Amino acid sequence: MTLADSAPVRLFSTADWLPVESGACKDGVVQLGCFTASDAVAIYECDRDPEHRRRFELPVDHVPSIEHALAVIQSWEAGRRAGHRCVLAVRTLAGESVGGCEVQSRRAHAVSLAYWTRPAYRRRGFSQRAVRLVCSWLDTLARFEVIEVLVAPDNVASLRVALGCGFQRLGIRDGNVLHVRQLEAVGTGGRT
Repeated sequence: MTLADSAPVRLFSTADWLPVESGACKDGVVQLGCFTASDAVAIYECDRDPEHRRRFELPVDHVPSIEHALAVIQSWEAGRRAGHRCVLAVRTLAGESVGGCEVQSRRAHAVSLAYWTRPAYRRRGFSQRAVRLVCSWLDTLARFEVIEVLVAPDNVASLRVALGCGFQRLGIRDGNVLHVRQLEAVGTGGRT
């Protein structure tokens, strides 16, 4: 689920973030929010996890630390304020940090989605809930037509999440399984 590097493209306005910032993007179990310093331990734990390191291609010599996690959060927040970065914290309704989702621009009217879960919270449905919430939020923005998810062929859990959230398997791109989900047409005001 590695996202391609590209020049920053403004994806989101300040108003787009209001439902996330207000806590309105939630279901009965999880909610989306902005990453804060309180999430540093969760990022540190993921950076130490061999599965996470492999899936997100962390350098072999990367040494996880709280300081690095805080720097990552600052970078994500700066990108969010600039409108070109969208990394969402996934928390329980009680505020426990369980993972994250990242949305990046792929091409006109299309975005790519990546997601991860802290090791202690895996296989409990949090990723599927979070991906559904992100898709619903993106749909309300009425700016994107397609969400793409690239999953390594051996990442069975992430493949199940994509299919369980209504993504359709399209084929292989760069050695990963490409899934797509259609949203409402751009400019229609989103789904009602």
